[in-house]
Amino acid sequence: MMTKLVSFIRGCSVRWTPTFVVLAITTMVVVPGSGAMAEEIVVAGYGGSLKALQSVIHPMFEAETGLKAVAVTGMNPAKMRQMVDQNAVEWDIVLLGPEQTPITGEYLEKIDFNVVKPVGIPEEGIYDHGVASDLYSVVLVWRKDVYKDNPPQNWGDFWDPEKFPGRRTLPRRTIDIVELALMGDGVDPASMYPIDVDRAIGAIKRIEPHIAKFWKGGNEPIQLLLSGEVDMAAVWVTRVVRQLEEDAEAPLDFTWNQHLMAQDVLAIPKGSKHVVAAQRYINFRLRSDVQGIMLNLAPIGPANSRAQKYVKKGRERFNPTSEVNLPLGHFRDPSYWLENLKKIDAKVSEILGV
Repeated sequence: MMTKLVSFIRGCSVRWTPTFVVLAITTMVVVPGSGAMAEEIVVAGYGGSLKALQSVIHPMFEAETGLKAVAVTGMNPAKMRQMVDQNAVEWDIVLLGPEQTPITGEYLEKIDFNVVKPVGIPEEGIYDHGVASDLYSVVLVWRKDVYKDNPPQNWGDFWDPEKFPGRRTLPRRTIDIVELALMGDGVDPASMYPIDVDRAIGAIKRIEPHIAKFWKGGNEPIQLLLSGEVDMAAVWVTRVVRQLEEDAEAPLDFTWNQHLMAQDVLAIPKGSKHVVAAQRYINFRLRSDVQGIMLNLAPIGPANSRAQKYVKKGRERFNPTSEVNLPLGHFRDPSYWLENLKKIDAKVSEILGV
């Protein structure tokens, strides 16, 4: 499986990511100048690429298809499953991590590959009920005014409060913190699996006195850093790059060393009232030109290996899967986590709390 994962990443060397949001709302809008009502779909995600979707990608989609797409945050696999179980589906497109949610027909509509053409997407990212759209990363971020010319450079440094004193913040999500903790404890990413849960828990307990907060929302670590409540943090790369682009004076910097990568999959919740339109949306998002434009707007690794020619000069440094950044990272194994998440989470949650 790891061989397939490596081939997936290498095949995505110019792809996308922390991350898109698509939600489906069952409303209608008037198409300007036509008098007709246009179908509207809701795309649910986590917020990292919200601005890019709203300002550029969705207007492109509407101009080409006459369909309106509305991006929303708040994506949660448990909430999606509840919607399906209650036959009250509000979202038409969801962004899923295959390590948390089986990409199967239990909760998802089958992809119509007569409509969805995953040209350029490696086979490891193509499922019967979803297609990988991008890769995102968790990176190590610090305050430049605190560490000046001697910043932390890897998770071992993050886990060394004597050499690098200061308050820290880590994600509450088990699938993130466990592998960060093991790298911080000296585990070679190439030897990550099977996960040594007891060792991970020991590493988390050791660093916990220096943790100001275990964060839940993607903006929390950035806010904690900017306020000075913490001096270093594990952050979705989309959030820190966005902050640096919006405020060149922000006292933050980050490293790609040991960035933790994962794939995001676009899928359609079972019971969506706009399945046909949602299929067209997925096809649009997988196109090489659209994926290249996404990377120009947000640090999201394109899943489409043909996106490179659409990437602007200089943007490759924000790409998790660029030729330079890819070898520095570690790809989370979705099949391992899908099989083991529940039992590992039960142990880790005792430390992290609800």
